[in-house]
Amino acid sequence: MKASNSQIRAIWGMSKKASMDEEILRDLCEGVTGTRRISKLTIKQANALISALNKSLPKRSSHSPSGKLSAAQKAKIFKLMYLLGWNYYQLRGFIKKNTGVDHINWLTQKHAFNIIEGLKKIHQRKNEVKSDVVEV
Repeated sequence: MKASNSQIRAIWGMSKKASMDEEILRDLCEGVTGTRRISKLTIKQANALISALNKSLPKRSSHSPSGKLSAAQKAKIFKLMYLLGWNYYQLRGFIKKNTGVDHINWLTQKHAFNIIEGLKKIHQRKNEVKSDVVEV
């Protein structure tokens, strides 16, 4: 019996989470099931592929099993706040604007990662502007 649409969507979604491109997914599919065509999989083959994809997904960090902000992420955010010359209220405003979260302690690891990357980019742009002024 042919794999269900939900199984096929799950396969594509899991491959995206595992950062696999289509070619790698098809290679894995061929290795697990013997066929490269995901749309032609049987239910049993789709389950085997889903199982293999589960093993390739990154595991949650042991430092913060609940997915909450880690101490290292929090320290990095505060370090970047200091480097930018921001106060705590400016940081809270940035966090609220970009994540919808009111307080830094309520951030998830994913939100914290995005905040850190955003602060890094702002810091980088700020340094580029300073170097442009010096060169003139």
